[in-house]
Amino acid sequence: MKEIQNLLKTVSNEIQLINTSKRLYDKQLAPNFSIFNYIATNETNLSYILADLLNPKGSHQQDDLFLKHFIKICLPSLQCPEWNEFLDNLSKVNVETEVTTKSSRRMDIYLTDGKQYGICIENKPYARDQKEQLSDYYQELIKKHPYKHLVYLSQNLPSDYSVKTEDLEQWQMNNEFSHISYNDLVDWLNACKADCQNASVLEFINQFIKFIQKQFMGISDMSEQNAIINSILESNESIVSAIKIANQIPTLQRNLIEKLNRQLTEKINQNQNYHLHKNKSVSLNEKNRGFYIKVKDYNLYIAFEFQGGNYNNLIIGYKSLDKNLRKGNEVYDKVSKEIVNSLPDKNIKTSKIWFAYYYPKNLRYWQYNSDIWIKINDGSLADLIMKEVELLYNNIVKNNIKIEP
Repeated sequence: MKEIQNLLKTVSNEIQLINTSKRLYDKQLAPNFSIFNYIATNETNLSYILADLLNPKGSHQQDDLFLKHFIKICLPSLQCPEWNEFLDNLSKVNVETEVTTKSSRRMDIYLTDGKQYGICIENKPYARDQKEQLSDYYQELIKKHPYKHLVYLSQNLPSDYSVKTEDLEQWQMNNEFSHISYNDLVDWLNACKADCQNASVLEFINQFIKFIQKQFMGISDMSEQNAIINSILESNESIVSAIKIANQIPTLQRNLIEKLNRQLTEKINQNQNYHLHKNKSVSLNEKNRGFYIKVKDYNLYIAFEFQGGNYNNLIIGYKSLDKNLRKGNEVYDKVSKEIVNSLPDKNIKTSKIWFAYYYPKNLRYWQYNSDIWIKINDGSLADLIMKEVELLYNNIVKNNIKIEP
């Protein structure tokens, strides 16, 4: 235990020194400035960025540089005789996004030579798998190309809800499937930097790398990461301590989530207009789990739900108490429209089961955000969430938005 305490103290001191240095040079370095603070980073827009980079005719004007390195770094199994014709003609490859299949699905990114070869990239940065989604994409590729490859871009492996395990194993044996993560994209982009000949494109690549590291890898500052690694590598005892600490992070987060649950329950129970409903804090690290607050007399929930696993991609909004009430129903569409119109200052979205929802500022991604976990520990996050609850509750009361029983 003493070794662990010493390591934590050493790392904490290193981080404080780095933060002090950054504050001294904030104006020159602007460490928190990024183009990705101003553009959408949802699945659709990330797919568009990746597709444009992979496109030999893309706006980057670097020909097949990105595509060539992508295959080399992320899809090395395609460097085989069967794919030689494709590899020899990368400059002629067409790249599209949101390509509709015969089963009415949309392939996120689709690459083809227009003849024999086809690659479908399914980009899953946040959302969960849909039923038989990968199986449908595979069938689409079979109909179009004798040589095909399905790429699953996600921090997680595909679920058996999307493809049967035995089918996935067969695809892998046939060299027809690859799973890559956003970590792999960092290696790809770093390889591209060496040959990129445009300063603007190079700067975008650097910012894209930083975005991926922060969003999907929990790395907000490379100097901080290096200092931590160096501290850990100072002794074998430090390495053992670091691994012990890392192993306890999921438990720490679960304990803090349970603490948040108790805080919210206490606050919500003080208000007779609504109450916390069907919440299981132990499973909040899974996709599509969250806090559901039942609003009396209005027949709807004010909901906080993680759309991704590991406490990521939080959305806030309204859901119906009636699971059978969905988009397309006259009552559902009427209520949804009323809510959207009543919140003009929010970037409101709708879905089949959400009347309206939005992404809360600075609360969307929790897994690697130390500020979030500190706020849970000191109770301030519960206060922030209750402010959102009050805002949404007062909104439906003020505008008399309800579902009649």
